[in-house]
Amino acid sequence: MTLPSCQENITSWESLESTIRIDGQVCQWFTFLITSPAIYARMITQKECRLLYQKLKKTFLLRNLLLFFFLSLLLSGALLHRPILLLASIIFIWPMWRVYHQNKNCVVRISKYLLEQDFDPAVLPCTTLYQIGEYYGRAYSIPSLVDVICAFDRIAKIIFFTFLLLNYIYQTKTIFFLCLFVGTCCFISFLIKMNYFYKNLKDFA
Repeated sequence: MTLPSCQENITSWESLESTIRIDGQVCQWFTFLITSPAIYARMITQKECRLLYQKLKKTFLLRNLLLFFFLSLLLSGALLHRPILLLASIIFIWPMWRVYHQNKNCVVRISKYLLEQDFDPAVLPCTTLYQIGEYYGRAYSIPSLVDVICAFDRIAKIIFFTFLLLNYIYQTKTIFFLCLFVGTCCFISFLIKMNYFYKNLKDFA
């Protein structure tokens, strides 16, 4: 990719890596990018990336399993008003965080290999994160980073105001309402992040 020369650095790999690790939406977008069929077919031919993809697949499976048990306990406790189930769900928070951290490491390393192939070292510093998102969005017909952020913002507002309305109608106890809200948000977020739904997010933007 070629862009006009710039007078000062806008982006560095260190800043991109930090953003991927800190910002959940950015991390998810790069996850979707590197697992899209066209990118996957390119990167899987490299030995280093093949090993990383294998590890990424394992972290996906383990993360989904832990999330299933966490949401089962959290939502059951909230719906049945059983505090013991809510407390039991806390057990899964730490292992989920560890797996999520391993997942990010794989995403960061594969993304670095990809960007090194597609962006000249002199071009990347002149390219913003959103330009990178737009470039891959157009090149591979996937939602750009801006599309995803706008869509998630709209969906989050819908969920929030829906729960406020339901709480007003049913007058649910605060602790159970909060747990139900968190559990539902996690579940919906999980569904949205599935490739089938994620690739159509631009329709919500």
